Amino acid sequence: MSEINSKLEEMAKNRNQGCSVEEAIRAVLGDAIADQTESIRRMVHEINSEADRLEKKYSGRDVRIAVFEEIDEQCGKDIAAQFRRISDLKYVAGLRNLEYSKEELKEQGMDLDFVREMLTKTHDTEQGLAANATAGELETLRSELESILPEDREGIRDTVKRAAKDESWTPILETAEGAAAGITDEAREDLMILSAALLLSEQPQISAEEAAAAAAVHTAESEGDKAMDYVWMAIPAALAVTVTGLVLLCAAAITGLGILQGLGALTVIASTTVLSILALLAVSDIAYESVKKAIPYVKKALEEAKPHVKSAAEKVKKVIADVIGVFANKIYRPAVRWVKENAMPVLEENVIHPLKRRLEKMLVWLKEKKDQVVAFVRKAAAPEQTDAKEAEVVTDFDFETEAEENEQTQEEDADEDELAFT
Repeated sequence: MSEINSKLEEMAKNRNQGCSVEEAIRAVLGDAIADQTESIRRMVHEINSEADRLEKKYSGRDVRIAVFEEIDEQCGKDIAAQFRRISDLKYVAGLRNLEYSKEELKEQGMDLDFVREMLTKTHDTEQGLAANATAGELETLRSELESILPEDREGIRDTVKRAAKDESWTPILETAEGAAAGITDEAREDLMILSAALLLSEQPQISAEEAAAAAAVHTAESEGDKAMDYVWMAIPAALAVTVTGLVLLCAAAITGLGILQGLGALTVIASTTVLSILALLAVSDIAYESVKKAIPYVKKALEEAKPHVKSAAEKVKKVIADVIGVFANKIYRPAVRWVKENAMPVLEENVIHPLKRRLEKMLVWLKEKKDQVVAFVRKAAAPEQTDAKEAEVVTDFDFETEAEENEQTQEEDADEDELAFT
């Protein structure tokens, strides 16, 4: 299977030979998709324009600070509106980190279906709490979002460049990046539209707007020259949480389903080179051919990207841990326990949770997911345990202790029951 989707390649070449974007789409994907070109174009243009405005506005600023300043500006002093917006962005960041690190989490024994369900359930619950959110709850949610935003958005791209140098394929990357400097905004936007059309043709259940937003996000992510959080802020809130899952599908549609399927973080790393290079179809066939030669080498960047992958995995675990427990001095303590085998989980009275209402609303769901919750706490803590005694404590940590027994031993076991997260 071709590394680059042959349909996208054909559409781009048609565009390069003088066809309009709509004509290029119609010739390859048919009338039904081509008829949605204008809807796709409007959404792509709207997202790009807003992202450009935000990037210029906050140029030179720490993007994490900028995100919150923009939320404050958009929502004013409306606590409910701020709470909803931050919850949306936290959900998006959590899912992105999950896609970056799913292979690492698998290696740690994490149940990815549970993790994904937990992120979704948490987001749904937070949206229900927003109308009556307090200032204190808002501050907690802001802290949770800040702690999981990526610190270094250029890190993965730098890893690819290092691998290129080590493997002596730097000239290929330099040829591609040199040609990329000549890409016009119009050519970049055309590519987003073609990519969205391809995604729409392969995922007919989604809307043109969703496909356009996914293509815009994936392009920005892979090009590395536009802060991703600005792009997410530019997407209408109603679309943001549905687009997240489509971004990986967009990558698969563009790169071909064979080369990257199931590789987790490598999908992101490889597409950093691949998607930005596709824009070169509008600039230089020679550069494009050079890039196709580079794709197999990108696989070798995976091991060097481990620090980025591990960081994303820790952020995923923290999202879940924040919901079911609290951190203090790098020590984690669950805020729920089960009194007996099939009982409803109850809150630990001596663990003060800053978003107690969220946890209370999720108790029925947590009852259904008891085994997964217990497994998560143990597995999330275990990789950091280096002392044999500590590891034994993790293994013996009991969520099924009877209430009476729990009360009698609570004080003497207080220190031993602490599960370390970092």
